[in-house]
Amino acid sequence: MSVKGLINIKRYMFLIITICGLLICMAESANASDIKINGEVYQMQSRIVNGTTIVSLWDLSKALNFTAEWDSDTQIISIVNKDTSKLINKSLLIDNSGKQREISLAAQMQGNTIMVPLRLLCESLGYKVDWNEKSHNILISTNNLSQKYLLLLKKTLEDYKSDPLDIDLNLIQPMTVGLILSSEVKHYENNPNSNSEVIIRSQVKWLLEHADDDKDGIYGWGLPQEWDAFNDGSTNPANTPYTITTALVGYGLLDALSLNNFWNSSDYNQIINLLDLIALYWCNNAWTDYKSGGGYFWYSLKKSDDYFTPNVSSMFLGFLSQLLSEHNTYLSQPQRAFIKNRIDKAATAIISMAELRDGEPYWNYIYFEDESKNTPNDLVHHIYILQGMEYYRLRGGQVNIPWSTKDSIKSVNSFSQEGEIYRFSNKEYERIKNMPDYCTPSNLWGTGMMLAFYSQNNELDRAKDVFEIISQNYGPFANLKLWPENFSKESIFYGRHAAHVLYGMANMMFLNYNNTDIIRNFSNGILSDELFTLPTGLNEFDICYVDGIYHLFYDDKIQTKHREAKTIAELANATDDFSISGRYPSILYENNIWHLWICDQEKPFTNHYVANDAKGPYKYSDTCPKNLADIDVTRNSMNNKYYAGYKHLESLRGGVLVSDSPYGPWVDLGNVFDKYTANSWHEYEEADGSVFFNMGRAYFLFAGWDGIKQKLGIVEFNPMTGKAISPATCLLSPELPWQQRNNSLKIFNPVYINAQDSSIQNARIYYAHNPSAAVNAGWGYIEAKQSCKSIEEVINKNKTDF
Repeated sequence: MSVKGLINIKRYMFLIITICGLLICMAESANASDIKINGEVYQMQSRIVNGTTIVSLWDLSKALNFTAEWDSDTQIISIVNKDTSKLINKSLLIDNSGKQREISLAAQMQGNTIMVPLRLLCESLGYKVDWNEKSHNILISTNNLSQKYLLLLKKTLEDYKSDPLDIDLNLIQPMTVGLILSSEVKHYENNPNSNSEVIIRSQVKWLLEHADDDKDGIYGWGLPQEWDAFNDGSTNPANTPYTITTALVGYGLLDALSLNNFWNSSDYNQIINLLDLIALYWCNNAWTDYKSGGGYFWYSLKKSDDYFTPNVSSMFLGFLSQLLSEHNTYLSQPQRAFIKNRIDKAATAIISMAELRDGEPYWNYIYFEDESKNTPNDLVHHIYILQGMEYYRLRGGQVNIPWSTKDSIKSVNSFSQEGEIYRFSNKEYERIKNMPDYCTPSNLWGTGMMLAFYSQNNELDRAKDVFEIISQNYGPFANLKLWPENFSKESIFYGRHAAHVLYGMANMMFLNYNNTDIIRNFSNGILSDELFTLPTGLNEFDICYVDGIYHLFYDDKIQTKHREAKTIAELANATDDFSISGRYPSILYENNIWHLWICDQEKPFTNHYVANDAKGPYKYSDTCPKNLADIDVTRNSMNNKYYAGYKHLESLRGGVLVSDSPYGPWVDLGNVFDKYTANSWHEYEEADGSVFFNMGRAYFLFAGWDGIKQKLGIVEFNPMTGKAISPATCLLSPELPWQQRNNSLKIFNPVYINAQDSSIQNARIYYAHNPSAAVNAGWGYIEAKQSCKSIEEVINKNKTDF
């Protein structure tokens, strides 16, 4: 049978090795040197033949966890591994692309043992093979990121009980559990699997069972050993809840709650109820008002720890921001307002104490009244501050942050230089040059948070560089060390530190900013057939559902018209009951007022009209900024501001307006996409910008044009800045016959609608085909795969008072 035939027969990923029938006499030496795989020594039967190390196939299969099967009739070994599709005969290695590589030594039988070339087989399976001249060891390391992640996850899960301090303890660290939980949620979102599900559920179960380990009836998480954080003699007993630990655990639990259809109502309620109680207790009992109208959360719940430590306060306000924006299901309106006030005041204090250097923010680790005691932040605590403030920024924080995300990234850059990562920023040189450890490398958790922060902010090239430094200087995986080997020979494994690297890896590998429930649900949603066509061609439109009636406003390329019906299907035969000169309609109904925005392209302006009835008469009210079309207006119930998506008529870029009122004045936040988030599939035009909000998060819908096809896109954006937080997801391309009518490969005008009649279960995005001529044009929808509840629906259904 030919090599090609063998490849075609095997449906699974495999490696086949043909055994030579005749033993060739070769120069052999005794057993090869020790073999280390990811830092651990493995005992294998091995020989060196003509300078090539060969090992027992069975020993290697156990060490690398692959399956080897021997067919005595064909003299073929099948090595099954999901990540490989390679074929080895006695002289060639052929991969599934047809690329060939000559091999100098075939597999061979020695007694009852099959011996295979070590380097060839390992590299084929995705491993890296090195020779350590000093120790005379063969080093095999995982070359695949997913495998390295899983190795570190396994190691951390096994060893998070041992986080050595001054004494030999065997105690589980809640911070480690929280970081494992956040990491594995990202893994599960990327690749749902039973192993991840078991890990997630077990970590949540442990955290819930240990939410009050000091047995005082107050919930939170801390250290399982006693601790004097400030060396002031105020040693806290074991299991005292600490704010930073509680925040990191809180992030993990909120991440777990974000998994769609994962928790039953009882489990969900238990988790969210606990987090609400923690939020209220900390805001009431671990808080001090501070200068400049701000305030801060204490280091712990103990009054003796009433210190302003910015990293602690920032991480906790970030946790609270996520809680309020995504999961505030059991808090009353006064409780939400109280927590929101604490969040804003904590942000105010952190902003007021930031020292901007070239626009980049820096802080002290702690602010003592005696300023001579103040020292700068090290890397991990610096990033804690930045991460908490970015959570605040992205979740609609009301206090303006005077530095940008790019400024934050630049400040993180200042901790690395020439392939090394340092404990302190080079911008702090004047303050630290007399400290004995001023040029100390960062310890492991600092590098882990740097990896996470770069990944979360789309600095993937920098993230990869950090990962390489961790691998080379703090490795090998998965036995990561606290310090680089050239700085310290200490080799003890610290679970909390390794968990920060695990968290960083999960963000680098699995994080997709557009991986929110609603974007996933639409990306995997149900695509409708063509609903119906209108004789004049359905051009731009808007649709809303009010008091059991669908209202369709659309233009026929000259006028905007209105029709209404009880169902979507009935709109096809409904009668147009009014028209008004202008195009690109947007409709908003609230407080018994109908607001209609339509564009007069000759001027070019978008005018705002109001009426007491959907059918009019409409009266002119005001005019939006010049040169903006496709305006679509909605209200954000979280901050009661009005947002409008648009297309700029000159640049053809999509952007966002914001106002305190539907009557304006409007502030232009500018283009949604910048050079970091733009993509080639919408490089020519971003038309029909439309904004909607779901569970406290802001989304921008648009029709992107690449010069050939017009496609529907969606992206999450920051409601404070109007900027996309990642490249957009392409939801739909015009591939169906009705979407290509008149040889026009254009679909456009996406409109999100959640409140609909009872026959429709989930949210929909309606859209139209653009025929580029006055011919019949149809429209259709994408229906979300799962329910997209609004925050008001969840609150109204579940609201209780404590």
